[in-house]
Formats: sequence, structure tokens, C-alpha cells
Amino acid sequence: MYKYLLLLFSLTACAALTPFLEASFVLNETYTVNVGEKILSIQTGDILVTDAKTGINEVLIYNGTANKILHITYREFAIKPGQQLARDAFNQSFQYDLNETKIIRYKDLQIEIIKATSSQLTFKVIAWERENMKKELEKNRAIEQKYKETEWK
Repeated sequence: MYKYLLLLFSLTACAALTPFLEASFVLNETYTVNVGEKILSIQTGDILVTDAKTGINEVLIYNGTANKILHITYREFAIKPGQQLARDAFNQSFQYDLNETKIIRYKDLQIEIIKATSSQLTFKVIAWERENMKKELEKNRAIEQKYKETEWK
């Protein structure tokens, strides 16, 4: 009986945290944002047994273009159940010279700039290194959900 209780405890402990990875974009789709708006966001972390999320929310914000220089801010938020807190140490502003290239890279993203004005940005994400990991997590979540539905029938 001790073995069965240990196995049940182990399965419960493993199910307590479910990793997640969510993105606000689809590869190769075109988007347009205004100054001050979110270009994209990526959330990573764990889903707790209570369905609350904990982890990190990464956001790119469009700050306009001047003299073909693209201005973007990166912000990272801690996701805790019931709140999202900005962490000052993880705010960063950066610039890209659009005279040099129309494809910018930040972390594991490649973004093609289609049109950039002082008030609007049109772009598409053309590569994301975590895309395969996202698909795998979604597949595992579907398997886990199917298991939960048939678990005690």
C-alpha cells in the first residue's frame, strides 16, 4: 500500500505545475500598432493546480521612428497569481537603424519591418526559436487534459 500512496503522491506533485508558453502573435502574420502600443508579448511559466499562472511576461512596445531609427522598449513582468509586477531592472530601450536592415532581431525573435512611421509600425514575426517548444507544450497539455477526463471513469 505504501508504494501506491507514494506513486499517487508523485503523480499529484508532478501535476501541480504545468509549464506554459503563450505568444500574442502568429508567425508570418502582418500586424500594425500605434506608438505606445504593445508590439508583441510572450508569457512563460507554470500553471499551478489552482489554474493560476506564475512566470514571466515579456513585452515589446513601439516608441516611434525618427530619421529611420526605430525605437522599441522591452519590459519584463513577473506574473504572480492575481497580479503582474514590472521589474525595473528588466526594462530596456533600444534602437534599430532601418537604413541598414528591415529585419530586426531581439533575443530569439526575428521581426520584419514592413513600414515604420513616427506614429505606426507594420511588421511580422518571421522567426521565433521557441515556436517548436510552444507546439510541444500544447501537445502535452492536450494529452494531459485527455488523461484528466478519463482518469477516474
